[in-house]
Amino acid sequence: MPRENRTWTIGEILDVTTGFFAERGMKHSPRLEAELLLAKVINLSRVNLYVNFERVLAEDEITAYRALVARRGKFEPVAYILGEKEFHGIPFKVDSRVLVPRPETELIADEVLRLARKTGDPKPSILDIGTGSGAIAVTLAKKLPESFVTASDLSPDALAAARENAEANGLANIAFILADLTDPPFPEDGEFDFVLANLPYVSSAEMAKLPPDVKNHEPAMALDGGPDGLDLYRRLVPKTKKLLKPGGRALFELDPGQFPAMTELATENGLTPLEPLKDLARFDRIFAASREGD
Repeated sequence: MPRENRTWTIGEILDVTTGFFAERGMKHSPRLEAELLLAKVINLSRVNLYVNFERVLAEDEITAYRALVARRGKFEPVAYILGEKEFHGIPFKVDSRVLVPRPETELIADEVLRLARKTGDPKPSILDIGTGSGAIAVTLAKKLPESFVTASDLSPDALAAARENAEANGLANIAFILADLTDPPFPEDGEFDFVLANLPYVSSAEMAKLPPDVKNHEPAMALDGGPDGLDLYRRLVPKTKKLLKPGGRALFELDPGQFPAMTELATENGLTPLEPLKDLARFDRIFAASREGD
């Protein structure tokens, strides 16, 4: 961590902070994190940090930066410290009420947008179950302005965060409902073109192995999916067919090892599994299934 009682240039303090984060075991992107925190403190873009490496920081800037570095040194997620995380090109307000949106979850939004373009239907009816920060729901409501999106969550705090993100984007085509998975106040008469979910899917055994950033700071109820990670999906999938229109699509984020069990579960409940979507590491990540015409 940067020492007190000395002058620091931008370049010097970034080098020292990067080393501190690496020593703490934050080896994935210590430089990026150091830059993001400093950019927030001095209100510069990351690009402008590089063209101002020799600029000497003021004492109050150093003090403010040390406070943020200390928080990150305790493994608080950078997104919580910054108060936002970008998802699909849109900044989302995030804090300890919600899970930090992950890049792989963007695959769900990508697929809905692709299918809407392919079918020529700019106004699909979309249900996002377990919306959290509203990342999926808000993205689709914004990028498909003629659509109508219903977003639900069991957590009042998460739902409040999602509403804040919708309001920040000026969206009127989205509704928020406080609801449990298996008892939602949704009509089961084939109303939705898409049923989407990024539910907790970490197995109980894997919970203890999560990085401290996640395990100690992000909400456990948004992560823990029970003994094999599929507890909540086992409650959701039996109702999914009735929620979908004929030809409608279900998209669920999973761990790659859960696809065989989910394929069996979906088939047993009248859904037709489709080709899964792969993440950047080429692992199966988004389970896809359709309701065939009856």
